[in-house]
Amino acid sequence: SYLDAARESNDPRIAERALKITLYGQQSEDALEAARRWVSLAPENLEAHQALAALALRNGEQQEAQDEFEYLLAHGGQGDADPYKPVLALLAREPDKERALTVMEQLFAERPDDADACFAYARLAIHADKWTSAEQQVNRCLALRPDWTESLILRAQIQIKLNKGEQARRDLDEALQRNPGDAALRTAYARLLVDLDDYDAARAQYHELMEQQPDNGAVVYALALLSLENGQYDEAGILFERMVELDFQPQQAWYYLGAIEEEQKHHRKALQWYDKVEEGSDHWVEVQIRMARLEAESGDVGVARERLRSLRLGQPAQAQRLYLVEGEILAGIGQYEEAFALYAEYLASQPDDIDIL
Repeated sequence: SYLDAARESNDPRIAERALKITLYGQQSEDALEAARRWVSLAPENLEAHQALAALALRNGEQQEAQDEFEYLLAHGGQGDADPYKPVLALLAREPDKERALTVMEQLFAERPDDADACFAYARLAIHADKWTSAEQQVNRCLALRPDWTESLILRAQIQIKLNKGEQARRDLDEALQRNPGDAALRTAYARLLVDLDDYDAARAQYHELMEQQPDNGAVVYALALLSLENGQYDEAGILFERMVELDFQPQQAWYYLGAIEEEQKHHRKALQWYDKVEEGSDHWVEVQIRMARLEAESGDVGVARERLRSLRLGQPAQAQRLYLVEGEILAGIGQYEEAFALYAEYLASQPDDIDIL
């Protein structure tokens, strides 16, 4: 009915409504007709052209789709906006990845000297798992626009996928020597070194980034985790406390500060840090379990058990794990009958739980 109304009405809102209804009803041919009507009634509406481009492609109308994508490239950029961004988003949603790549190839063929075009082509090739083609395109980008940071980073990601990690390392290292103040490039290089398991070199890069951006919480966090991984607890602790000062993910910082103190057998300090982690944060349940274990190790078994009981009431989905933890605590101090009774209590309602059995 809306499609009939769109045919008779000159109101583009009716055609738009018809399009949305036919899309919801998965009537692709009717949706294509509605999109065409919308474009004819609102020829300057970019959203209408985007819809027609996507639907023409979906229905195998390759030339019509090509024409619409050309229109979007010609009219889609506003100010400094990247005209390829909406085109790339539309093509990435196309289920037939080969068909989408064909459109992009034709768009690029019309613009062989446009670095933005081959960058978009490279990203779409990645989406289609065409990694070799993506590498070729990003190399073209860099030939057209040398030392383009985004292309350098994208090429390194592609090289990692193609098992060319050492080549990626050399390329980014050389690029950094040419542009030592490029923080985005240095961050990508540091992450690459982590992927290559060269943690010492990665830490050196993050230290350099810290000097350039001392208030960048993400850099502080990455360096803190690397220090923790390397067993450098003093440095990690200082960095996690710096995160708290910067108010950058303080819940995570408190959790790791507690874990550092726990690892070093400083139970009281660990409990103090853990107690700061708020309910609802990512690590809250894990923190409560750790606190219960620490309390039990310190002789406060009753306090630990009460903590776990309260946690079971508030976190029923975690019940099995919490029963196991409490049973382990009891068995660990030789209260085997208590542990047996606790497991039996759980099995009364969950008789087939293999772990508890």
